[in-house]
Amino acid sequence: MLRRGFTIVEIMLVLFLIGLVSAGVVQTFVFPSISPAKKAAQNFMTLFSHLKDRALIEGRMMGVLITPSGYQFMQYHSGQWEPVTATRLAAQSSVPKQVHMILLPVSSIWQKEDILELEHHRLTLNDIELELKKEEKRKTPQIRYTPFEPAMPFALQFNSPEKHTCWAVNMTSDGELSLDNCDE
Repeated sequence: MLRRGFTIVEIMLVLFLIGLVSAGVVQTFVFPSISPAKKAAQNFMTLFSHLKDRALIEGRMMGVLITPSGYQFMQYHSGQWEPVTATRLAAQSSVPKQVHMILLPVSSIWQKEDILELEHHRLTLNDIELELKKEEKRKTPQIRYTPFEPAMPFALQFNSPEKHTCWAVNMTSDGELSLDNCDE
């Protein structure tokens, strides 16, 4: 019996070997990695967008408590601030150690107390940590969002000094969020 060509098993074996070699080659390519500051900023922007949606649905004031190690989403309930209990927003979010957050007011809508507090935070790193620990004990969010009033504009910068990158999540008074490179 005269056989011409290859069997299906031989063809499948060759295709498998080509796929295996291709996978090994692709893994050696260097893909540009996203900076930790940009990743943290994108994560915050996504979660804050969910918080805004929840505030609109529930019709209540929500906020973000900024801490030295990260942030926590809060809700105003029965005259006091308490952590959000929704699954995606409940856990306190932390940022990588090489990323530093800086909260900047954007307009005069901010309360005088908040502006003075930010002035104090510009002293030294030790003073900043002490002030933020006091603020954390009070559990009063620095960023507040009420669905039926103009939003308090803010810029939350995520800096990574090691990578020389800075990304900012900005919110305008109409509640629009944007992610901008603050190095440019």
